[in-house]
Amino acid sequence: MIRFDPVSFTETIQLVALKLPVKLCGKFIKEFKSKKVVLAKPGIKSVIDAIPLTATKRKADHKLLLLDEHISSVKLNELPTDLKKMIEVEEGIEIVPHSLKVTAKQLSCESILRKLLPVDISVPTSFETVGHIAHLNLRDEHMPYKKVIADVFLEKLKPQIRTIVT
Repeated sequence: MIRFDPVSFTETIQLVALKLPVKLCGKFIKEFKSKKVVLAKPGIKSVIDAIPLTATKRKADHKLLLLDEHISSVKLNELPTDLKKMIEVEEGIEIVPHSLKVTAKQLSCESILRKLLPVDISVPTSFETVGHIAHLNLRDEHMPYKKVIADVFLEKLKPQIRTIVT
């Protein structure tokens, strides 16, 4: 029997990031997003503070621009030429490794269910809500997995949803 354990979906992804002075963030974000080399995962910010803020230091002077997973420090030379020039021209920019912890909270119901259900089973993605109840239209193929499907939807949709029906 398949079970959903949110803790088992915690993973650490090794990324490359650009450490930028705050004043350059807008310019770099615009250019890098347009070239689709910025990390684009739902629920995860692509720009974060370079150091954890403390009570004494409330504003970061540098930010990290997280680059897409397919870009490694080795592949930085594969960046578009104009982006490489931006990095070389501006002062105060560093290329740094970054470990990103991804939990079940950042994943969608669909991505979790794709990992849990057998490959030949379609993933239910749509539902209707009435108050605190979510109604899923499950097919016959889903019935052996209805408990795990309900558990995933309950975990992801709480506290608004407290009951799942089919």
